[in-house]
Amino acid sequence: MIPRCKDQKEESLEEFYRRSMAPAIGGRMIRLLEALEACLGQRSVWGLTAASQLWLLNQDDAYSPEWVSISTSGPEHYQVTIAYWQSSPRRWIERMAGNERDAVRMILAAMKDSGGWPEG
Repeated sequence: MIPRCKDQKEESLEEFYRRSMAPAIGGRMIRLLEALEACLGQRSVWGLTAASQLWLLNQDDAYSPEWVSISTSGPEHYQVTIAYWQSSPRRWIERMAGNERDAVRMILAAMKDSGGWPEG
């Protein structure tokens, strides 16, 4: 499982989603994270939770830029938000995926496009 940021180490991402979210939403996020982790290769990724969003970080530090956000609010949708920190003004782009496979593809593309994981 993708590790949770050191500033939120009181529980793992899996424990957080099992405890804090409705079972259907928490279970979907856990399955998504497992599928994503299988595709990460050598990329270093940490998760930072904020309400119902999961921010993917390229450093194990809550104060590093948040590059990609993932959330799910229903049984059929994942929302992926990309932060472009290098642009001026800063830009955010949101995309929706209807299933886990498309969400993983979108997240991997977002990680690369954001500039946070140039090796991706």
